Amino acid sequence: MAAYAISPGPRPPLGPRARARLRRRAPQARARARIRDCACARASPEATPPPPSDAPPARVPLAGAAARFAAAGVDGAFIVRRPGAPDLEFGGAAVDERHEPCSTFKIPNALIALEEGVIAGPDEVLRWDGVKRWRAAWNRDLDLRAAMEVSAVWYFQELARRIGPTAMRAWLDRLGYGDRQIGDKIDMFWLEGPLTIAPAEELDLVDRLLRGELPVSQRSAAMVRGIIPTRAAGDGVIHAKTGTCTFDDGRPPHAWLVGWVAGPDDPTPRGAFALFLRGPSDVDALIAARWPLALELLQDAGLLAEAAD
Repeated sequence: MAAYAISPGPRPPLGPRARARLRRRAPQARARARIRDCACARASPEATPPPPSDAPPARVPLAGAAARFAAAGVDGAFIVRRPGAPDLEFGGAAVDERHEPCSTFKIPNALIALEEGVIAGPDEVLRWDGVKRWRAAWNRDLDLRAAMEVSAVWYFQELARRIGPTAMRAWLDRLGYGDRQIGDKIDMFWLEGPLTIAPAEELDLVDRLLRGELPVSQRSAAMVRGIIPTRAAGDGVIHAKTGTCTFDDGRPPHAWLVGWVAGPDDPTPRGAFALFLRGPSDVDALIAARWPLALELLQDAGLLAEAAD
C-alpha cells in the first residue's frame, strides 16, 4: 500500500441543495458563510465513491501486545496500518467484532454535516441550550473545532438532528460505516446502539480519510483531519478521537481510541490505528488504561520511537 500523501485539495463549488439549506439558516450564519466562501458542496448519495488504492493489507500479530493488554488489566483489540507493510493486530476475531462507536462517530458525523451543508465550517458556533451537563467544558457556545476537542455530545447530537434520518442513512451506506443501523433515535444511535462498528472498520475509515478516498469533498476531508485532537508523544504527534460508552441496561462499558500518528514537523501520517478496550466493569479503569496502553502499542508497532509519559 502506497505512502500517505495529505493534501487539502481544491475547494469545490457550492452545490444547489447545500445552498438551499444555508439560505434557511440564521442571517448571521449565512453572512459568515458568504464572507468565508466556505459553504459545502454536497456530494450526491448516488455518486460513485473513489475506488480504493488497493486491497487491504494482510494481517500479522503484533508481538508483545498480549502482555501489554494483560498488564493494563483490560481486554480488547488493536490494529495498525502502515504504508507498504502488513497490518499489525492483536485480538484475533475481536478485531472484526462490532461495538457501538461512542464518540468516535464524531468523525463521520462532522464529515456528513459539512457535506450536507448543515454547518459551514469548523469555526461556526452553535449556541448552548442552557442545560448544564456533567462536563463543564460543554456548558457554553461551541464551534465544531472546540466541540471535537472537548467531545461535546450535545453539539454532535444537534448536527445529527439537522442532518436527519434519511440523509444519515444514505451517508452511512455511502461511507460503508459499520452495520449502518440508526434505529429511531437520530441523536443517540452511536451512543447506545443500534449502530456498531469493528476496530478493523474504524481503521479503514481513518485510512480512507487520510488517503482522500472517502466519498466526500477534499475540502470536508481536510477540515475534519484538521480538527481531530492531537497529543505529542515521544518523537511523534498522535491525532486521535476517544470514545467511551456506558449503558443503563447492564451491558459492560467499552472505550475506543482511533486515529493516526505523524511527525512533529511533518504532517504525513506514519500509520493509522484503532484501539478497542473492554473488561473492567468500572469505566474509569478503561479510561485510565486507554492512553498508556495506546502509547506502548504504538511504540511496539514502530509508529513512535518511544512512549511518552
